Amino acid sequence: PAHFQGVPFLGAAAAPPRSHVFGGKDRQGECADTIRYVRDARFQYNRNFHPEVPFGQYMSYNWQHASMRAWEKLHREGRLSGPPARFFAANKPVEELYDNVRDPWHVNNLAGDPAHAAELSRLRATLFAEMERAGDLGLLPERELHIRSAGSTPYAIATDPKLNPLPELHRAAELANRPDPRRIPDLATLLQSADSAVQSVRTEALAMAARVTGEPSRDVNYVMPRFVLHHLPLGMAGLFIAAVMAAAMSSIAAELNSLSTATVIDFYRRWVRPEASDAHYLSVSKIATGFWGLFACFVAVQAGSLGSLIEVVNRFGSFFYGSILGVFLLAMIPKARAAGAFWGLIAGMTAVGLVSRLAPGVAFLWHNVVGALTVVLAGMAVSVVKRES
Repeated sequence: PAHFQGVPFLGAAAAPPRSHVFGGKDRQGECADTIRYVRDARFQYNRNFHPEVPFGQYMSYNWQHASMRAWEKLHREGRLSGPPARFFAANKPVEELYDNVRDPWHVNNLAGDPAHAAELSRLRATLFAEMERAGDLGLLPERELHIRSAGSTPYAIATDPKLNPLPELHRAAELANRPDPRRIPDLATLLQSADSAVQSVRTEALAMAARVTGEPSRDVNYVMPRFVLHHLPLGMAGLFIAAVMAAAMSSIAAELNSLSTATVIDFYRRWVRPEASDAHYLSVSKIATGFWGLFACFVAVQAGSLGSLIEVVNRFGSFFYGSILGVFLLAMIPKARAAGAFWGLIAGMTAVGLVSRLAPGVAFLWHNVVGALTVVLAGMAVSVVKRES
């Protein structure tokens, strides 16, 4: 079939011999990696997209073999050198080039040899051209792959430039993998990408930059703490921290009080215990406060691993901000009714959820526009129907 990449190599229908062989490595057991290679009759070129990951990642199945455990023991005792030690090295080269004829065991990496620069460039271009032609999914993080292929298959999204933007992912990988201090300003452009898969290289890129420059990671969540701890005088630093703590305590107290009050008054008293003493409602409000406090802690822990906290807050808020704006806009339209505002709010949040789920390529800031327009249109439609009935 035309959509198959393989061709017959035996019999009357055998295709002409290929000039290149392509291959790679991704997940193996609990070990995740991304390696691609191309080989011709003379040279083999390897591209390691996770140079920060060693060749010898621990894998429970392999470590059941006595030989593997003995090999690791020699490494920990410092008794390995040369090629046997390469497997346990802390990282691996971004590129490898080997002479298949003179070095069949691929011991001498020629990627840094100027005499083989032409072969390196040729095979590098050949590999990336084949990756793009085949719709290679290896540069998509696994989480993104599952999200983008939901309701479909990875094969179906492989050649979709919106769901698998290989050129942009390749550019991001080049910036993240090569620790050149002169390219650090270019890493900031990764944070501005509308594609979440491109943004996912942020941690890797910042860690690589930190290793090269010897400075702490430039993660945006640490900009203010680093400024306070390293640049403010001791007195000012203490005052700043005290002000932040006071503001946080005040905001958290107001938040927990509001959530507890809404839980007890709008739900518990209305639907569970309409007739009860004030002491009973006070006890329930304490339980509600504890629940919402634990829930907030859980959300905070999860949000801390999602990147810039300011952006995370706005991403979550984009599910509600636009819809709430739509309700305010309806309030300024004389013909709008309360029922229209209510059902418009439901329609707005539903529309934002559908856009986020079915169109992940739409930037989260557009969710506000989608929510507001949906609320106004749906709210006015319901208001007109209500008024006529």
